Amino acid sequence: MLRKAAGWLTAAIMLFCLSAHASAAGEDAPLKLVSAWFSEGVVYAAVQPEAGQEAVEGQLMLNNAVASENVSLVRAPAERFVLLVDQSTSMPRYRRSVSAFASALLADMPDGASVSVYGFGEGCQVLAEGLKSADEAADVISHMKFDHHATDICGGAVEAIGKISNTGRVEGEIVHLILITDGVPYLTGDKGAEQSAIAASAASARELISSASEITVHSVCLGSWESVTYSAVSAGTGLHLSAGSEEKARAAGAEIAGFASGLYEFRFPAKWTFDVDRIDAQILLTQPGSDGLTFLNVPDLRDIGKPLEVAPADKPELINPEPDPDDGAGDPDDGSEPPGDGTGEPNDGSEAPGDPSASPEDGGQTGGDTGTTPDDQGGGPDEPDEDGGGIAKSVIIGVIAVLAALVILLLALLRGRKKGRSGQAGSIGVKLEMLEGKSGGDGNTYRLRGQLIIGSAKGCDI
Repeated sequence: MLRKAAGWLTAAIMLFCLSAHASAAGEDAPLKLVSAWFSEGVVYAAVQPEAGQEAVEGQLMLNNAVASENVSLVRAPAERFVLLVDQSTSMPRYRRSVSAFASALLADMPDGASVSVYGFGEGCQVLAEGLKSADEAADVISHMKFDHHATDICGGAVEAIGKISNTGRVEGEIVHLILITDGVPYLTGDKGAEQSAIAASAASARELISSASEITVHSVCLGSWESVTYSAVSAGTGLHLSAGSEEKARAAGAEIAGFASGLYEFRFPAKWTFDVDRIDAQILLTQPGSDGLTFLNVPDLRDIGKPLEVAPADKPELINPEPDPDDGAGDPDDGSEPPGDGTGEPNDGSEAPGDPSASPEDGGQTGGDTGTTPDDQGGGPDEPDEDGGGIAKSVIIGVIAVLAALVILLLALLRGRKKGRSGQAGSIGVKLEMLEGKSGGDGNTYRLRGQLIIGSAKGCDI
């Protein structure tokens, strides 16, 4: 009896200590949680340990109770890279950048890794699955068509997550969804409805990305982000990089590859099974040879063995489609800088600024890669008026014309002064003639009744 009481007392003291550490969870942790999920009674957590912290051990806690033995970090047995590529008509000029990114990302594919290529625009579709080399991925990208007449970036991400989550998964596999886009959504082509459609799509994506903890979402922006869209796609734990040139795209691929190669995994065989779709868990972290404890929250884990319910998005009506490219495939871009400042950071406006000097070599829209149709299409998100320069020129010409008219009037008045009455200094000399008469037949008959001088000088009649 005393032993049982001592055991309960020890457990209570331990839980009290854990509670005391809970407020510091995530701040002092020697690793970062990247993704987590559970399946068939096993809880998985992909983490990024700080340098020298790879020996950290963890113990699963559920409902403030110990749910597993201490386990060590291990390398993930498999990783999957899903490239989600924007296939809209504004993308042909970025083909080389997309290829450069994929080449760098997959240059040193680890054993057990696989690649999928998805495309999106008006919707999301699977282009290739189960690729095992960078060459296979490059071949898919080289034959990719950029012919979608809308760019639903957030909707594409939502559909891709649904497809990934509802397909088979290798045990312990870490999944990376990498969104590659120019950053500019184009949903309706109607300026009145565009912003509300973008906001609705972004809200759905933000909620799903933040709750789909089993997938790490990254993004690579080849242009300049629309701010609402960026805030949605960056709601997860992945990297979000700018790539304003082919060289930067290659660097972005290497950076995400380095991120993925630095991940480790906890696997906790739980002491009981779960009868729910989602659970909240904690990991008690300990460092061998240290008395310190760290409490890492792992919230809202999903059972990946059950379908992920993704509410179908209400697709807005596409009123003014993006223009067709010159051909379906497109020539490689020339590596020139994209529109905008090339930072990939969100704009505070509704879309990326265009680069009038750059035109896609392979169709798509002209006047820079703004993600909108030309003015004669009347579509796309609100953007700086491309006719603003013409309006400014018209204003300047109008001002010049008014000034010229004033100068002519002044000269006429001065001339009139010289022709005024002699000796009437200061008289402006405006003459008023009063006539009477009639018009009849082919001739006009008038008689001068008199004349008056109008002015401010002394002696003027008026």
